[in-house]
Amino acid sequence: MHAMASVLPAALAAAETRGGVSGAELIAAIAVGVDIAAGLGLASRAGFRFFRPATAGGFGAVAAAGRLLGLDRKGLEAAFAWQLAQVSGTMQAHAEGSPLLPVQVAFNARAALQSCELAALDFTPTRFVFEGPYGYLALFEGDFDLNPVLSSFGRDWRISELSHKPFPAGRATHGGIEGVIALRTERGFAPDDVERIEVIVPPLIARLVGRSLSPTMSATHARLCMGYAVANTNAR
Repeated sequence: MHAMASVLPAALAAAETRGGVSGAELIAAIAVGVDIAAGLGLASRAGFRFFRPATAGGFGAVAAAGRLLGLDRKGLEAAFAWQLAQVSGTMQAHAEGSPLLPVQVAFNARAALQSCELAALDFTPTRFVFEGPYGYLALFEGDFDLNPVLSSFGRDWRISELSHKPFPAGRATHGGIEGVIALRTERGFAPDDVERIEVIVPPLIARLVGRSLSPTMSATHARLCMGYAVANTNAR
């Protein structure tokens, strides 16, 4: 989900807009935003159709920014409705290794702040933002079950379950990177001792980072390429 990618900058921007926000208020808003973003990701029962860090992340950003800006229930519902009207994030950018992939996260974070501002207008908002027949979950995820997520709110704080991203590459490459590091530590081999590296991964990982190497590939393509990541790890 990379929930913090959209939630944190939106929360910081909202805090700057409002002014006088305490550290405790900021942390609470970020925790709420991560719960919404991660919850939407956990509700999905389908494979990636859209880029969730951008799409679901934008709703988390609305929750965080809305809390800091003092939106009441009615205002937050309206802000979520405005966000649905703006949400975007195609996986085509991921498939092509395009730098537009992370930019989509920024688009949705920006939209979240706009959604909170637009919530003050006298518009009739969309009512069933998440569970409607053309709401977020049906449209962007397809198959979903929101009940386990709703029952966990206020009890299981998802921000406590986040992991750090230790390497500057796609998260799906990290198993291969760590495997090479562990083997080299255990066996003590040098780069010239290695003829071939084989990484066995689940289908999702193969889909996300099982792309071909190319002398002309972009930096964005390279950081989403398992072959490049493990070869570069072994060479260091």
